[in-house]
Amino acid sequence: MFEYERGVFSRLKAGFTAYEEDLRKGLRILIENYNTTIYENRFVVGGAVEYFIGILLNHLKIPAEIIGDESVSSDIRLANGKGISVKSSFTKKTNEIRLINTMGESEDAKWATPTIFVIANQGIGYADHDLIDKEYLERQKDCLTLKTKGLYDFWNDNEKFFIKTEIPEKPTKPATKSKKASEEVAKNIIKENGLFAK
Repeated sequence: MFEYERGVFSRLKAGFTAYEEDLRKGLRILIENYNTTIYENRFVVGGAVEYFIGILLNHLKIPAEIIGDESVSSDIRLANGKGISVKSSFTKKTNEIRLINTMGESEDAKWATPTIFVIANQGIGYADHDLIDKEYLERQKDCLTLKTKGLYDFWNDNEKFFIKTEIPEKPTKPATKSKKASEEVAKNIIKENGLFAK
């Protein structure tokens, strides 16, 4: 069902070393500037990671359109017209990843979109619902989560779906030293439009 998407990841893996340092540097700067301990920064960092992966795919001559701002289930549209999701985690140890946010206790939440995972202290991997045992999926009150043990076991047995690379952890410094996305936006609006200058 997801042969094309799996092929995209294979091409990403094959060409990854050419841009590995750029991606790692970008992620490091991102997470150092926008510590995800600050809740609002999680959305900004997640969106930036989607953008990095989309740009990386395009540089590897893999057609990809970043659509996270217009699609609920997909972050990147591929040449076959279907989408792929990007999920990231920068905590020291991640036991689960939130796949889908839901409105209340909807029973309709299903993992239907192939996903690229970017995980601190692990690397970058691919998975879809046909590859991971359903026992690792858990329906919680407002989301559907995936236990990382299921991912790690799968990648250990299927190295073609995993890229071992150094993904940074979020900073341990106090979050008060981090930028806040909303504050940066407000400052730029004020500066660019000469507001509050009296």
